Amino acid sequence: MAHPEKTPAVQKALHKLRAQIRHCRENDRARLPSTSELARVFMTSKASISKALAILKNEGTVRCYRGSGIFIQGTHHADSAAKLYTPATAKPPHLSSAIRIKSAIEKHILSGSWPAAKALPSIKELQHAYGTSYRTMKKILVSLCRDGAVEPHGAGYRVALPGTTSSSAKIVLVWPYEKLTENLNIVEIFYDSILRKLEEECARVNISLDVIYDRYRDHTVSFVNLRNNQAYDVQEQGNVLGYIFLLRLFADAHEKQLACLSHTKKPIAILDVTGQLQLKSISKGRPLLRIFTMSVASQAGAKVARYLLSLGHRDVAYISPFHHYVWSRMRFQALCDTYSKAGLRKGAHLHALEKYGSRNELFQAIKARIKLPELTGAYHAWKKEIPYEYRSQLDPVMGWTTYDIIIRGGIYELLLPIMTRALHNTSSTAWIGANDVVAAIAFDFLSRNGVRIPEDISLIGFDDSLEALKLRLTSYNFNLPGLSHAMLQHIIQPESICRFQKSRIIDIDGTLVVRDSTQKLR
Repeated sequence: MAHPEKTPAVQKALHKLRAQIRHCRENDRARLPSTSELARVFMTSKASISKALAILKNEGTVRCYRGSGIFIQGTHHADSAAKLYTPATAKPPHLSSAIRIKSAIEKHILSGSWPAAKALPSIKELQHAYGTSYRTMKKILVSLCRDGAVEPHGAGYRVALPGTTSSSAKIVLVWPYEKLTENLNIVEIFYDSILRKLEEECARVNISLDVIYDRYRDHTVSFVNLRNNQAYDVQEQGNVLGYIFLLRLFADAHEKQLACLSHTKKPIAILDVTGQLQLKSISKGRPLLRIFTMSVASQAGAKVARYLLSLGHRDVAYISPFHHYVWSRMRFQALCDTYSKAGLRKGAHLHALEKYGSRNELFQAIKARIKLPELTGAYHAWKKEIPYEYRSQLDPVMGWTTYDIIIRGGIYELLLPIMTRALHNTSSTAWIGANDVVAAIAFDFLSRNGVRIPEDISLIGFDDSLEALKLRLTSYNFNLPGLSHAMLQHIIQPESICRFQKSRIIDIDGTLVVRDSTQKLR
């Protein structure tokens, strides 16, 4: 009997499948149509298609999941697409395909991939993408209309616009105010990015955004309006739809803050990037409270690990000066778990520092080493000799520059012995920085030691920062627009979040942005 690959019908199907895969790669599509759809389009039998797919699967070109779909290895969104459709993360397999497809569309809406007022693909396009019948897809869209997730628009459908009960409705953002130095207030760039995204989302749906910060003194919490620095009474704000609470790193007062906000009986969205919140302790008696996670979710580390494995990197080093933080430990654990599942129990190596519990501790420990008081004293003495117009512009720049120099310089100093040990482990072909700051420091260290990136060592970071873009670093993007959209959706229509996500903890999927610092292992 002839080998399946030598059979003319199988050869024909294989040739067409390879062409289809090339087309999908060019358009960054991760999923192939169903076997039945492929057989119909290619005008061949399902048996020939199945045999051709078996050949491609053995080659490692595709992955097939029973009842879920056929996914192309190596495409930019293959991992996230596979995660979306595989039984491990989709609805349980005993549920109908219609329910699983509806859940997938709801996830697109929740994450902001399909924002409000965005026109959905046509029914035929959706039918082809999800491998179902026209009639089933139509029923799914009608059901989504009844739920208020989508609405008829022209000849098709679009994501429904959120409705509000008042033209003066607003959302309140509780800002993590923190004084890190004696003279200068430093706010994390991350939170600044979240603020900008929330402002954009609110403007798009014509809702105003108030920003307040909390004061915690003598075990008492009060709030202040950031715009006018006046006291802000959360109990007297009748036109507020809800609150978005950005959790301050390692704050002890969050329980009292949340208690004040909960008394308003309004929806609360908490952004937790620390991993310190215990769901049971804060959710009791607060049905409208949801925790939105991002950097503490393990999916980022797992996605980075799967990407490196697809490039052939079987031994990787994780570099972190922040391993006291929950998010750093979770990223490394996800790397280890993913490599273990691939049969490489010792594929991920830890090179980390756990001494400091916060950046402020690091800041305080390092500033004495570079004589910071003398530096700031000289600056303030010089500042008195120049006109006010220049002083007012210099203070913010000096603050950021001083803080950045101390933090980065201190991290670099602390990481030197750690990175030296990692470099001596010549089996590691890829380094993973705990974030983009660490990856940028590692980039400089490796370059100064004559290591070529990515020819000798591939390098990856997290956060997809402007620095990563400038250095052309591959980095994980945590999807701030999607996160902002989901939190806003919870405030405006909390019932929709309850419908999409049964859990009180909501993870928003991100994307690995591939740049020049990584390559396939040769």
